Amino acid sequence: MDLVAQDISDGLSLAASLEQEPIVISQLVRVAALQITIHALAQALERKTLSEPQLAELQSALQKAEQAGAEGFTRCLIAERCSGISLFQSSPEELTKVFAQGAEASQEAASNRRLPT
Repeated sequence: MDLVAQDISDGLSLAASLEQEPIVISQLVRVAALQITIHALAQALERKTLSEPQLAELQSALQKAEQAGAEGFTRCLIAERCSGISLFQSSPEELTKVFAQGAEASQEAASNRRLPT
């Protein structure tokens, strides 16, 4: 496989690595990676002729990516819904504790990023 086809295949593999992630941002990154890869494929096809086996391999990978797309978003929406249900079922005390822990973690992370003076 030449470098153009390998680069496109690598881009599709990168996107595929996020298929199982149950977080919305991961699915959005996966879609962005696919868009970048498809744009690169379009540019490559304008400049270079790929062999039939290369085109068949890329077509198969694109079909897999298309099928995985709906499953990935379904999975992440289920995870988001579960998180929402858990949030709404929490008592005010539990919510206060969770948000306080989050605020402490944010402050700690911010203090770790400060530049030395």
